[in-house]
Amino acid sequence: GSKPFAHSLTTPMADGPVAAPALDAASPFVPSEWPNSSDGYEFTQRIGHGAFATVHKAVVKTGPKAHSEVAVKVIELEE
Repeated sequence: GSKPFAHSLTTPMADGPVAAPALDAASPFVPSEWPNSSDGYEFTQRIGHGAFATVHKAVVKTGPKAHSEVAVKVIELEE
């Protein structure tokens, strides 16, 4: 079967880390500019692997950040 998709903070390769906005209980929901599933990215290269996750170089396929090069950490969830 397919692996569940989970990712951590999406980081542009050239521009440095992107800080996630701080939200509290009173804040309205703010949709992400970044795709939230693997369908929104084209994984081009595996660039790192650890005990619980793999980091891939990818290109954003959809949304306002389309064509951006990013690093995506895919966390390997237990089933």
